[in-house]
Amino acid sequence: VALVQQLFDQAPDDSLVVAANRNYPLAYEQYWRVDHYWFLDDDRRHVDEIVRDPATVLARDMAAVEPPARAYFLLTRGQTANSEMNGQLDRAQLDRIRESVASSPAFELVAENDGGVLYVLTPAS
Repeated sequence: VALVQQLFDQAPDDSLVVAANRNYPLAYEQYWRVDHYWFLDDDRRHVDEIVRDPATVLARDMAAVEPPARAYFLLTRGQTANSEMNGQLDRAQLDRIRESVASSPAFELVAENDGGVLYVLTPAS
């Protein structure tokens, strides 16, 4: 909850939250001012594209956000459990996505705790 609350406390209006799915605390919080994109709801071809080259594809998908709004990537334990339970992506695939985002210069770590990670797309991306 603290991780997601930190996101909403700092996200400017019209920001975008990108997550695997909606299985995280406060997922519908502030829906009137922050957009959400749950990539596992996408066409399977696009999900496969994300799995193949996560940071590049996610950065491209997130780049349309107009400043001062920001684009955030959120991945939590709950999303991983939900994805595995529903046969979408397994833990290894989601870990690969997280690691790709973590190592990309296009993303900056905002917060991390035992519940998940939060990154923001850097403005130059």
